[in-house]
Amino acid sequence: MNYKELLKKILVPNKKGINRKLLNRILYNKEKYINIFNFLLYEVYTDSSSLEETLKRLVLNIDKKPLCPICNKPVNFIGKQSKMFSKYCSYSCRAKDPKNYSKWIDGQKKYNEKEYGVTYVWQREDVKEKRKEKLIEKYGTTNLYNVPEIKEKINKTVQSKHNEIISNRNKTLKEKYGIENVGGLLRLPEIQEKINNTKKKNHTFNSSKVEEKSYQLLCSRFNNNVKYQYKSNIYPFVCDFYIPVIDAYIECNYHWTHGGHLFNENSKEDKEKLEFWKSKNSKYYDNAIHTWTIRDVNKHNIALENKLNYFVFYSYDELKEWVNNLDLTIWYDDNKIKDEFDYYLTHNGNLNNVYPNSYIIRYFQQNVLYKTEKELWRNEKIKNKLIENRIKYIKPFEELTDIDYINGFKRSMIYYGYSYFNPLWFKWFIEKYNIKKCYDPFGGWGHRLLGGMSSLDLYIYNDLSKSTYENVNKIISFFNIDNVVTYNEDAGNFIPGEEFDSMFTCPPYYNVEKYECGEFENIEEYNKLIDKIFDIFYSTDSCKIFGIIIREDLLKDEYKEKCTENHIINNRKSHHILKEKKNNEYLYIFMK
Repeated sequence: MNYKELLKKILVPNKKGINRKLLNRILYNKEKYINIFNFLLYEVYTDSSSLEETLKRLVLNIDKKPLCPICNKPVNFIGKQSKMFSKYCSYSCRAKDPKNYSKWIDGQKKYNEKEYGVTYVWQREDVKEKRKEKLIEKYGTTNLYNVPEIKEKINKTVQSKHNEIISNRNKTLKEKYGIENVGGLLRLPEIQEKINNTKKKNHTFNSSKVEEKSYQLLCSRFNNNVKYQYKSNIYPFVCDFYIPVIDAYIECNYHWTHGGHLFNENSKEDKEKLEFWKSKNSKYYDNAIHTWTIRDVNKHNIALENKLNYFVFYSYDELKEWVNNLDLTIWYDDNKIKDEFDYYLTHNGNLNNVYPNSYIIRYFQQNVLYKTEKELWRNEKIKNKLIENRIKYIKPFEELTDIDYINGFKRSMIYYGYSYFNPLWFKWFIEKYNIKKCYDPFGGWGHRLLGGMSSLDLYIYNDLSKSTYENVNKIISFFNIDNVVTYNEDAGNFIPGEEFDSMFTCPPYYNVEKYECGEFENIEEYNKLIDKIFDIFYSTDSCKIFGIIIREDLLKDEYKEKCTENHIINNRKSHHILKEKKNNEYLYIFMK
């Protein structure tokens, strides 16, 4: 008979799923049915413990034998209709299961409480007395730790276990981090970062009163824009303070362990101090030596390598002096700069448009625009007067910013400063007269550069001030403006090599404003310069139109008579030479 057909007859549908009579014939006639027997016992399920298990697993479609939840070994076959396999492989694994253990413990506790009124057996008084008697009888004491051989054995066991734990821990640290001990682990940047993040989260940084005082001082100067315990990719240490608006890293090394200054290995005094610290031969001084000679030096070197704006102070007075001597500054503001740039790109030209002072120009040209204001700020008397004025008229001291102070010089009548030019005035000129290439002999701060960047094929910039010229090139580089050429020449004696179809400018307003290139000796010298600019216009064949924005009293009448058209600029009254006379600013347009 084919063994497959025989299997079908063995595995018949009945209560147990097996034809017992036919199975017994196979069991008692192994020789006759040896192939079937071997197939069932050794080939169908290699993990079966018996033929019966194999048959029943075939009936019930149990391909994989269950495993013990404790040791992960195969469990025992029971074969009952209600329970084919045991849950555990052994009684020991059953006892190890926390669920069973807790049930057993709970049962024992209930029993002890019911029978003896205690939770544990060793709490019973008779058990305690019996234990004491046995200990005294065997060792002569109730405290086993007083027995020398037992004490020695306990200590050896504890020490052996401790050494094993330390050895395994150090082995893991070496494999994972390449360090020898836990001390090295605490110096790892990623571990330090986790520790510091946790301290920040829980507000558990140990900061002294003088550090808190330093933080408050910086916040008052930088309008609360100060980060405490800061770390970055270019400075992989936890820095005491970071000030985003000036991109400055500040370390306050007030504690004596920083040595009072940066360690110099060539200094005789530093060598003597180092030897003195070493002679103390204590862990505290060893940590101080590491801080002064290694850690602080590494910080300094990395700051130099990455060209950081890095400051280290060894006393609160040093920090205070630095803060008080800081110049007024227009801080970089990404949102303001991008918004203004987009504004000039998308808005049409307009002579009547009123737009606030260009933040772009104020930021990039601040070393020229606010040179006088910065100098005045260093005068304590003027500085205090300005602060009092701003507190009185605009906002509380803690809310004042450097821009408030800079604007305050003009508004509090301490110093007038420079007037500004609206870029959209120049854009109006370009759009109205379809200008393609324009030469600007007095390019100035860069306002017209911004007005012409989206409308001109070529803007030719020139200015005599080297600092102003360099700052304009920074603006061009920052915004990737590609339709500009720049010159740093005397406008009265220079004509650019590029061809241009128009000229447009806003010349200096005589000596009303103080320029880097100095003052004019008299009004005649100023007029000669204006004459030369007009000569360039009239002598250049390709140039057909000239627009000049100037105060009405600074343009000679002979030019006003030649003017094709003029427009008053925003009805704005200009500052003036003679206080009793107020003069308007005009855009005068000349055409050939």
